[in-house]
Amino acid sequence: MNSVDNYKWHGHNINIQAQTSPKFLWLNYRLSVEIDNTQAVYQYQHALTRSFTNFHLNHNGRNLKGQIISAGLPLTPVISLLTIVDDTIIGRSRILLGSRIFIYLLLSATALGLNL
Repeated sequence: MNSVDNYKWHGHNINIQAQTSPKFLWLNYRLSVEIDNTQAVYQYQHALTRSFTNFHLNHNGRNLKGQIISAGLPLTPVISLLTIVDDTIIGRSRILLGSRIFIYLLLSATALGLNL
């Protein structure tokens, strides 16, 4: 798993990690969220170009809803992330999934070869 983003929000440490799967030729990925050094993988809903990872954060006795919205084309190695806690955007970033680079280059070279 690759660490993607780290945030400090009102005394809480939020660490987001990405994991790609060889089962799908490294084109699919799963995000996990670690809050205050407690590892937890949260459910995600995946669409073709966008996925939603939901999590909960206990802050001052309140159970706050959090969500990571990730977007990117399936064959490209770059993914955009939007991290939201309690309806407030706490971070925006772009990540490069290393294992996708190889597949992306291989598919690009194949497409170029077919065009020549």
